[in-house]
Amino acid sequence: MIDIACFGHITVDLYFKSDSFTHNKNRLTLALGGKYFADNFIQKIGGGGYNCAVGCSRNGLKPALVATIGNNEFKTFLLKTIKKNKIITDFLQIAKDYSAVSAIILTESGEKTVISFQKHKTRLISVKKLTQLAKNCNYFYFGNMQEFSLSKRIKVLRLLKKQNKFIFANFGVEDCRKSNYMLEKALSNIDILIQNEYETADILKKPHKEINFQLNLVQKEPLFKNKIVVVTFGKRGSICYTPQAVFYQPAKKVKQIADTTGAGDAYTAGFISSFIKTRDIKSAMKNASRYSASILKEIGAN
Repeated sequence: MIDIACFGHITVDLYFKSDSFTHNKNRLTLALGGKYFADNFIQKIGGGGYNCAVGCSRNGLKPALVATIGNNEFKTFLLKTIKKNKIITDFLQIAKDYSAVSAIILTESGEKTVISFQKHKTRLISVKKLTQLAKNCNYFYFGNMQEFSLSKRIKVLRLLKKQNKFIFANFGVEDCRKSNYMLEKALSNIDILIQNEYETADILKKPHKEINFQLNLVQKEPLFKNKIVVVTFGKRGSICYTPQAVFYQPAKKVKQIADTTGAGDAYTAGFISSFIKTRDIKSAMKNASRYSASILKEIGAN
């Protein structure tokens, strides 16, 4: 039996860190024609689907990853690392014309600039594979998958909800800016939505500064009616809105931040893992804060 199926990306992440990478007013400032030498270089794996699957595995669940990897020079490295982290690979697609690589430039304080390349030529999942997966799994997570239209993902969500599956989701920036009509169709098939504060503002079509996050957004906003919505605020913690109550969880303090990459995915994985085990929101938020903080201490998204 599979505890959770994680839909999303898996990428090869190439990290470069150096004190010589200057920045000003939240902008990386590298000279055109300049040559820079990194103090540290690390090759790791990232991507929202993979990060969530790894986090669930490390938190005691048996996850499956639904993603695509390219049939290229990174294939062996990816498969070896995925299996090492005790993630079920039966639902991975291997495509000839697919690649996903990110170069991540880190400042001395752990802030990042990401340059990504993704070449897509694949499908979300076959009907046969989805049927097989649904027979062996009751919980599903859908991460950011912008290359697949929201309408295609809604079809998969509907098929799963007809079978009474429990669904967690995170919308990417482009999804958050879709029409209320499309978002309502997607949200009607989702049980728990996990977003950061700015993504939430995009979903609600309101300026961030005009949203009173202290009010119960599930009770106030029609799009969130009867949902559980978790909103993260970085170092300011997180809030979970339910039809009955609002829960607040402070962020766990980290003395030395090495890298902020993947902190949001880690929070999601920590929340999902605890919620599946306990169905207790307070415990899930506490575990999410703990696991997310642990990711900040080292370079890498997981």
